[in-house]
Amino acid sequence: MPVYNYVVVIDDALMKITHVIRGDDHLSNTPKQVALYEALGWPVPEFAHLSTILGADRERLSKRHGATSIAKFRDLVMGGFYSTPQGMKDIQYLGNVPLTKFDGPPAEVLAYLKLT
Repeated sequence: MPVYNYVVVIDDALMKITHVIRGDDHLSNTPKQVALYEALGWPVPEFAHLSTILGADRERLSKRHGATSIAKFRDLVMGGFYSTPQGMKDIQYLGNVPLTKFDGPPAEVLAYLKLT
């Protein structure tokens, strides 16, 4: 059994997850994970599996589908977008960095984030 199944069960149990909603590509993992929950004496969450969602390019969507590269963020910073208040909020959200760190020009923001 792949380590993934152990890790997911332990992580979800420790976080007290009660409902798992995921793609149908994980359907085959469910019986293995249910067996692990039961073997460990933990409550089994409710499972729901959704049909695979495809992007405009007909590829399966994932959390990395269409992801923005670090180079693209650097270009946005140097282009000035991230020196705007909304841009600063975006960086703060992505990096969980206090907004007070972004009082300087874009080059200082890049240096702080180690993107240069």
